[in-house]
Amino acid sequence: MKISLLGFLLSLLFINASSQNTRDAFAGNFTPPINKEILYGAEVIGDIIPNCPTHWNTIIDFVSINIMIISNGQILSEESTTDRLTREQKNALYSADLNTEISIKIKYKYKDTTYAIGGNERIKTMRFKAAVVPETEAEFPGGYTQVLNYIKENITKKISAADTSKRTPRMAANFTVDEGGKIINAKIYRSSNKPELDNLFLQEIYKIPKLKPAVNAKGEKVKQDFKISSIFYNGDGC
Repeated sequence: MKISLLGFLLSLLFINASSQNTRDAFAGNFTPPINKEILYGAEVIGDIIPNCPTHWNTIIDFVSINIMIISNGQILSEESTTDRLTREQKNALYSADLNTEISIKIKYKYKDTTYAIGGNERIKTMRFKAAVVPETEAEFPGGYTQVLNYIKENITKKISAADTSKRTPRMAANFTVDEGGKIINAKIYRSSNKPELDNLFLQEIYKIPKLKPAVNAKGEKVKQDFKISSIFYNGDGC
């Protein structure tokens, strides 16, 4: 099973030093991987984020849907008042290249049935973030389960052992898997405020075994960006 870019990029990777499973490690709602084929075929917002959230059927009406594309420092933002994508929104999505960040903000009216019989109309905002991934994503040796085991054994435990506090602040880094499957350009973007832990985090990321590189629709090996965000614990806390 492949490592999903969105598993790293859109969700927080919560790692417990004493126990871990797939659901705990990749918690929260996130959209399926988005590639160029999905973007070119999208007609409504649900084509990009299907079944997420699970309460689509409680939506009465959309107030606004904003799609923002961030690529090479440039921001392109287009907004509509329905779930059907406008021509401008489609063009914005078409412009999203590999590893381009896509941010979607949906403001909607929904029926809240928790307070009164029949429900009340309320307005809520949902935010989704994604990035365009290759048709075939980079793959860790042994698949998804093995990458979780590797992170637990080679990153979580080492950082937990090096940390003298009971709970280390969340640390986050990004890195690129190049065309040869090698990890390059690892950088901290959310520091623990402990240089020794940040440095250890980066060192262990660089030690991740060589991956099977990502491949685009043309069959060409391409780079793929990843982000990893972790909470490390000492002891048996949860």
